Amino acid sequence: MEKAEKREHLRRHLRIPVMCWELDKDKSVGRGVEIINKDLSAGGLSFESESISPLGTVLFCEMHFPGRKTPVVCKLKIVRIEVILGREDRYL
Repeated sequence: MEKAEKREHLRRHLRIPVMCWELDKDKSVGRGVEIINKDLSAGGLSFESESISPLGTVLFCEMHFPGRKTPVVCKLKIVRIEVILGREDRYL
């Protein structure tokens, strides 16, 4: 039997749209990619995407929360990649 996973931070399961661009010297480059946030906590967030970025990639992101007129803007760093079982065209 596996031990229950202990999280350092409370995780909220929210599905919100996020627009991301790769960064080059702190400037967004290329075409923006829409991803769907799966959950988030003070320690990070996970999201689903049809595209994959290499580990260590830093993304400029705009998170569009319901009830907010302006998006929350931040930088994200890819630290883990997983393939969704049964959905080999989607990544976490």
